[in-house]
Parts: sequence; C-alpha cells; structure tokens
Amino acid sequence: MVILQVETSRGFGGQEEWVLRLSAALMRRGHEVQIACRPGTTVAHKADALSIPRQDLEIRNSLVPAAVLGLLRIVRQEKVEVIHTHDAKTTWAAYFASHLSSLYFNRPVLIRTHHPAYNNRYALSYRYLSDRVVLLSQHLRDYLVAEKGIASSKVHIIPPGVDTDLFSTGSVKSNARQELGISQKAPVIGMVACLRGEKGHRILIEAARVVLCFYPEARFLLVGSGQTEEALHKLVSRWTMKGHFIFTGYRPDVPPLLAAMDIFVLPSLRETMPISLMEAMAMEKPVIASRVGGIPEVLTNKETGLLVPPGDSAALADGILYLLSHPSLAQEWGKNGRRVIEERYSLQSVVDRTIALYQNLKEEICCHAA
Repeated sequence: MVILQVETSRGFGGQEEWVLRLSAALMRRGHEVQIACRPGTTVAHKADALSIPRQDLEIRNSLVPAAVLGLLRIVRQEKVEVIHTHDAKTTWAAYFASHLSSLYFNRPVLIRTHHPAYNNRYALSYRYLSDRVVLLSQHLRDYLVAEKGIASSKVHIIPPGVDTDLFSTGSVKSNARQELGISQKAPVIGMVACLRGEKGHRILIEAARVVLCFYPEARFLLVGSGQTEEALHKLVSRWTMKGHFIFTGYRPDVPPLLAAMDIFVLPSLRETMPISLMEAMAMEKPVIASRVGGIPEVLTNKETGLLVPPGDSAALADGILYLLSHPSLAQEWGKNGRRVIEERYSLQSVVDRTIALYQNLKEEICCHAA
C-alpha cells in the first residue's frame, strides 16, 4: 500500500516517536510510506535520519485552503491509498483532500489516531470525518464513546508496540552507569519522559527526599527534555539533592539508560498508553506507575510492578523502598513484565493489526464505491 502518515506537531515526545517507529516498520513490510510534517521539526530531522521519505506540510489550522491543497497535491502525486493522521489540526484538511482526490482515482481511506489523554475538543471530527478512529487504550475508548458520542463501531484499540529485539537486556552493549559516573552498586531509580507537568517529575523529586533517608547512595535518572526542566533543576537544588539527580536531556539511546536503572517509575497525573513504560517492562524492569489512563491495562499491580495513586509522593516513596528492599521480587516482576510485552505489545503484532485495519478499510470503501 501507499501510506501517508501525517504528523505536524512542533514538539517531540512519545506520540511523534511512535509515528516514526510505525512508519519504519511498515516500510520494512514492503509498503510505500511517507510522513507529512512541518519542515525543520524534530520529526522531519528524524525521518531523514531513518531514511523515511517525507513531505513538507505547513499548517496553521485545519481549514486553511493551503493545507488542504498541500495534502491534495501529495495524495495525487503519490497516489496515496491510506491517510493516517495523528494530530487534530490535520483532520479536516485530510478529509477534504481525501474526498477531493476521488475526482481522480479511488479516494484514500482516512484513519485518525487519538494520542493525548486529556479531554478531546474535536469529537465532531471523529464522528464524521474519519473512516476509523484508532485509540491507544480501552480507557480512552470508553471515555470517547460514552462522553463524546463516538460510535463504538468506528473505534479500534491499537496500542503502541515495542521492538522487543531492540529493547532487550541482551541488546545493550554500552555501560550507561559508567558514562554517567554512577556507581555499579548504587540503586538507580529512573524515568524516561518529556519534562512536562503532567508526567509527575515533581512527585518523584518529593519521593526522593524520603528514599534518600534510607538509601543515601541512591541516584535518580531523569531522561528527557521539556518545558519544566529549569523548574525541576531549581527544586532539586532547593532540597539539596543536586548530587543525587542526573538530568540527561533528550537521548535517542534509551535501552542502555533503561538497563542502568533498578526501578522505572512513571508518576504521571494523566496518560493514555505510555510507550516508555512498556519499553521499561521489555527491559525487565519492575515498574511503579500512577493508576491513571491506560496504565492499569498494561501494568498489573504486584505482578509486573506497583500501581500508586496519582500525585501521591508518599505512596511512590513507599513503593520504591519496598522494591529496593525486595530485590528478588523486583527481578521476578521485571521478568513478568517482559513476558507481557512479548505476548501483547510487540511491535510485530501491533503492525500486523494496523496493516489489517488499512486493508479491511480499503476493501470496504472500494465495495461502497462499486
């Protein structure tokens, strides 16, 4: 198939990472894939680095004629069969481009993946503009069907997938602890997430004050960049924990950093289906995460890790202390987590489901056209 992934976000996080990962995986299956994105963005640079063909698409809002014409040009030029959008601004433009293209050939199917966990203001576009809506979790599906009136028949749950060959303890060759100056004996508690308020880094910093009373040699590894970075640095300094926290900034080499951790935490205040948590589980790390969004769908309490109330730094501290004092149990939960990812969230199985959705929709639209 000829597939156009549309991702016009200016920033870069789990959503954008997944679009790139999905595109590369589809290309390996023999499909012709291109990404339509804003020029100069991280998505554009990474697409180039991964040799994923891309098209520049400037878009200020959905109904600007230039955006519609830009997408229509791409669809006609490349004879696109599937348009898969990943952000709200492009849905209207993609709808018009898809239907206008039917003047020249069979119109492409239009699929919209909803990534964010927060309340959606664009229910109209899901009801009427997309052929199907892909959601990352059952939690989000229940919300959009019950609260926003989206027909359940239009909704498919396809979570992100993890490359279990890349995210594997056996694949790691470098020693991130040595690189970062962390003792091989020090307990390391880590996060991989954009530095944004809803990710709960502040909750971890508050919990660290308690953990350090019992494990003064512990280190806290924060992988990622974002808008709250300066505020988090100031908070760590104010509480005299600067020597215990390591901020790596954005890092493309996540597996070695996960390998350096003893415990992975994600104290988010809201989430859909965080891929970093799934990657940590694939790396056999016990996980402590908030009981929000789709997290309980992948993380089973006291089997692959611990679920704690969102915003509760005391519960997070208790969980960290419990796992540090029960290393055998932590190791067992880590292995259980790896098994869950292999069985339910592998990249291969998720790509299979995505391709099947594309193909079934193509056949359905062709039948209606006939």
